Amino acid sequence: MEREAEQRIAQRSVAQALRHAGVRSSLVRARVQREPFEPHGTRAESFAAGTRFPKESLWHVELELDRGITGPLVLGDGRFLGLGVMAPKVQHDIFALTLEEGLPPDVSLSRLARALRRAVMARAQAIIGPRSPLPSYFHGHDCDDAAPDDKSRAHIAFSVDAASARLLIVPPHVLERQTRPGRDARIHLETLERALEDLTVLRVKGMGALHLRSTPVLPEDPLLRPSRVFTSESDYVVTRHAKRMSAVEAVLIDVRRECDRRGLPRPTDIRVTSVRGVAGVGVVARIELTFAVAVPGPLLLGKTRYLGGGLLAPAW
Repeated sequence: MEREAEQRIAQRSVAQALRHAGVRSSLVRARVQREPFEPHGTRAESFAAGTRFPKESLWHVELELDRGITGPLVLGDGRFLGLGVMAPKVQHDIFALTLEEGLPPDVSLSRLARALRRAVMARAQAIIGPRSPLPSYFHGHDCDDAAPDDKSRAHIAFSVDAASARLLIVPPHVLERQTRPGRDARIHLETLERALEDLTVLRVKGMGALHLRSTPVLPEDPLLRPSRVFTSESDYVVTRHAKRMSAVEAVLIDVRRECDRRGLPRPTDIRVTSVRGVAGVGVVARIELTFAVAVPGPLLLGKTRYLGGGLLAPAW
């Protein structure tokens, strides 16, 4: 309770500091904490040495404004003493958990993704309360009957980056290539962030306990890099298999439709490198897409894009 009271006072101080700095944009939210926001950072109290400020008055601050501003931005009573320097945050909103021991051999990516989904759902439910219904944002149950192109019914995707031994949690606004989430989605995103805090162990049937480490998804991440060519990192599963055509033809038609649904340019070339039918799943393929212009990642396409499938990586 004491820490919450201190945080509320610090948040009000942030709003006041913005006014003193002549920032006309309105403060949407401010997050304050002693711990660093970035891995390997330094706690706020450490910066008190050599200054006139007591360590209790120092905070790390993350803030969101209602519109963009031009830097530099320096805030607070220590702005003339080298403190309070703010840096723009590149907002990808993709969360990554690295598997400490690497990817288990012959692992089922869908099983991993489903286990992660269950863990996140359980932690989100604990945050909002056991008697409150868990929004479909986290599980997608209410979206099962929605049309494939109904973006209003989108939900979190749980994916596996096998090349880097990472589990990825991709919010729907990233999937739908929107620059920022809507108002309700921002609330869910905050719950998701809290649900992923201290998630260090994932128990998977048949694999035991997998140890996880939260890692940032940086702007230069390979999966985010713009490219003209993308190749399958996990299986692409056809959303609808029309009758009276070959499996390859079904994949080609389905991929074009998926690109249209996701706001991607039509590929100039689609190469099906492998294709097979799987009982209870459908037509499963590995593909290579070529676009006329460079397209930024991440690319998640197909029927299983929410649960471990359909991840494409830039080829170069």
